[in-house]
Amino acid sequence: MKFRVHPKVAPEPTIIDVHKEKMTESEEDVRNYVISMNDAAANAERGYPTNYVKTTKYTILTFLPKNLFEQFRRLANIYFLIVIGIQFIPGITPTIPITSILPLAFVITVSAIKEAIEDYHRYKEDKKNNQQEYQVVRDGQLVAVESQFIEAGDIVYIPKGTKFPADLVMLSSSTEGGICYVQTANLDGETNLKMRKSLRVTSNLSEPSQLSKLKGVITCDPPNERLYQFTARMETETGEERTHSLDINNLLHRGADLRNTNWVYGIAVYVGHETKIFMNQRKAPSKFSTVEQQLNRITVYIFAFNLAICLLMSILSGVWENDVGHNFPYAGKNPSQIK
Repeated sequence: MKFRVHPKVAPEPTIIDVHKEKMTESEEDVRNYVISMNDAAANAERGYPTNYVKTTKYTILTFLPKNLFEQFRRLANIYFLIVIGIQFIPGITPTIPITSILPLAFVITVSAIKEAIEDYHRYKEDKKNNQQEYQVVRDGQLVAVESQFIEAGDIVYIPKGTKFPADLVMLSSSTEGGICYVQTANLDGETNLKMRKSLRVTSNLSEPSQLSKLKGVITCDPPNERLYQFTARMETETGEERTHSLDINNLLHRGADLRNTNWVYGIAVYVGHETKIFMNQRKAPSKFSTVEQQLNRITVYIFAFNLAICLLMSILSGVWENDVGHNFPYAGKNPSQIK
């Protein structure tokens, strides 16, 4: 029995595209969110927003056009507006336009006042939240800062019973082991307390003077609406282990309350409209109920019926004038035909 021996073929060398690998790393840096600790200048260069929030629908300049647009989404208002326009044509209707203008103006005015009052309440709530004071670590001391001026990278002191002003990575707390308890009823409706913890490398930093010396960066996912997902890492400039993993158990959500813990320190990573609670919020909707949708359909049917009746009567009038109307000169349009 003969065996055929095949010569060994050397495997093709693997070609590594160094340029492509560099581009991939660069794209990864762009996708990630990098927060420098105690380095406001570096964070400012990255263009992160402030903690200012706004939930109102209108401004003084946009209220009139936006509200009128919403009012005339209701086809009944458009229908009466068309009727008013027709009443301005001489000889079309025996009534004066004011009889239709006043009811339509009344309905639009009342609806606009109602919308303005609701939006004003939203404005007052935004102003209250934006002007609430928190203590932030600046140059080794705690400084009172309004919530709207908190920026990414600020280290914030949160006492017991206070809502978190931004999404914070927990650094330390008043309890041993660097743990705390939060209530997230404003986020997910759950009233049971959840435990959050800090990293071991920062859990013993309990004084502003110690926290102000903390140097390094936090690299995390870009702002997103996933409440229960947070992937990040903290890289410190000192210590034996300089890279530490972070997850959802290290994150303090904006809107949650601190409970059963005297105080915590946290560093802001997502602020303002980039926080998870605001990423999950929708803009104030334009109220358009099921009844109004049904009314729109009924208005279309009424308009179509009126249009059909007008067209039918016009056609029958023309036929009558051509076939029968000439026998009744007194009903004609030309007075000279009357004998």
